[in-house]
Amino acid sequence: MATNTGSTKSTCYGCGQRILGWPYPLKGHNYCYECFQTAQQEVEKEEQEKEILYHTIRRIFKVSEIPSEVLNAIERELKSGRKIRGLESTIKYYYDIMENPVGPITNLGFILHDQYDNAKNYVARVSAIMRHNDTVDLNVPPVTVKVTRDSLRPIRNDDISYKIEDLK
Repeated sequence: MATNTGSTKSTCYGCGQRILGWPYPLKGHNYCYECFQTAQQEVEKEEQEKEILYHTIRRIFKVSEIPSEVLNAIERELKSGRKIRGLESTIKYYYDIMENPVGPITNLGFILHDQYDNAKNYVARVSAIMRHNDTVDLNVPPVTVKVTRDSLRPIRNDDISYKIEDLK
């Protein structure tokens, strides 16, 4: 939990209102108590998503530690506006869905950069298909078939154009 330090004449980074009392600092910004709680939850969620991303990388590349150049590539992608979940989806798309061979882990930065849009389009298509499948009604009403007398007429022997002896 952050400590209350700072002046009493600051504005909240979250809501923009003047902070009464001491501000709550987080990641270089001052927040009011309500916005601080929300921002702290977002930071914790982001850390959990990063841990899932790192776990996915460790699983696919079978490594215990991720090299710093890969971590730097991930940070570059995040600074360019890409999402953590999107990067994770890109890795799963490239290796699990497309079944590309696992090469050196140092190539991961290039793969994240080049395949992000392809993975994003794939996820969008799959989501659209799933939404469409949810709207389809699979409960088909039963159909009643009415049998008429003509359909029950016996077959006459002269309707058969072959002889029983020919079948032996």
